[in-house]
Amino acid sequence: MLPLVGALGGWLASLAVTPRYVSTAVVAFAQPDSVGGTARMHHDLVNLFIGLKSDIMSRTSLSNLIQRPDLNLYPDERRSQPLEDVIEVMRKAVDIDLVDRPGYSREQYVVFRISLRYSDRFKVQVGAQMLVTRFVDAAKGKAITEAEFPSDPLGRRIAQLEARVAALEGKKVTAAPEKLPEVPYAVVSVVDPPSLPDGPVFPDLRWFLGVGLGVGCVLGLVAFKYPGASPPIR
Repeated sequence: MLPLVGALGGWLASLAVTPRYVSTAVVAFAQPDSVGGTARMHHDLVNLFIGLKSDIMSRTSLSNLIQRPDLNLYPDERRSQPLEDVIEVMRKAVDIDLVDRPGYSREQYVVFRISLRYSDRFKVQVGAQMLVTRFVDAAKGKAITEAEFPSDPLGRRIAQLEARVAALEGKKVTAAPEKLPEVPYAVVSVVDPPSLPDGPVFPDLRWFLGVGLGVGCVLGLVAFKYPGASPPIR
């Protein structure tokens, strides 16, 4: 009976532990074919990723996410701790890392994974989706101009000189524009949308049951070997 009692105790102990669920998404950045060259493409996309990650993981960004009325993350912690401490708790619960993905070459793509850990399996998915949305919106809102990526600087300079010569000669020509129209900095695609966890990553029920069962077996062996060490069972 002691092993069964130990397993039951392990199960009860697992219920007393706050669960942790994880939702994960994968996002890819790529540059339009007409912008820049492949030699600098990966470097520029990595810089974009680093800059956006810094913005999204900032105090202001995480504070707004935590206090969204439709999400309401860490309500107990916010009642008992300063907001700065709660922000640090969430910052530690978010992982944003570059990953390799089959079919996405490093020369043309930057692929990264966003993971969020939280005690509610539905809120963790919504929170991860909001992080993905912020990345997508921020990347789409950024643009490349001629000053950042001169597609044909020599040809552009020649056109400007020809326009000046024509102006001196009194001819009417259409001068070359000083700036090219803005184009998206990166093409963003959500490779894997945020997942809804099937179960918690912690606590591991099997671990608790195994420990409880093991403790029960040890106590059972001790009681069997030394009958006087435990009261008789009636």
